[in-house]
Amino acid sequence: MFAYLKAQWAVAKVLAGNERGSVSIGAVVGIFIVILLAANLLPGAFDAIFAVDTAAWDDGSAAIWVLLPLFAILAVAFGLWRKFGGSGKGM
Repeated sequence: MFAYLKAQWAVAKVLAGNERGSVSIGAVVGIFIVILLAANLLPGAFDAIFAVDTAAWDDGSAAIWVLLPLFAILAVAFGLWRKFGGSGKGM
């Protein structure tokens, strides 16, 4: 239990960029807006991606098209890693 809380405290310090672990209200509102937009737009985008008819495409293109959402998730994860953990500087 205490290890979990210690890990959460470490994450809060990295996100806030200070030892107090506080986050500005602007950051909270920004994160909320991003989550709200993603929750509303991503399901429709994924439905459109998976509804594409790839019957006339060659096998390589059709296989890559199916993996497109995975590439998008990996790109977001890589961007977050670079922002918060990859550079060693935090924010």
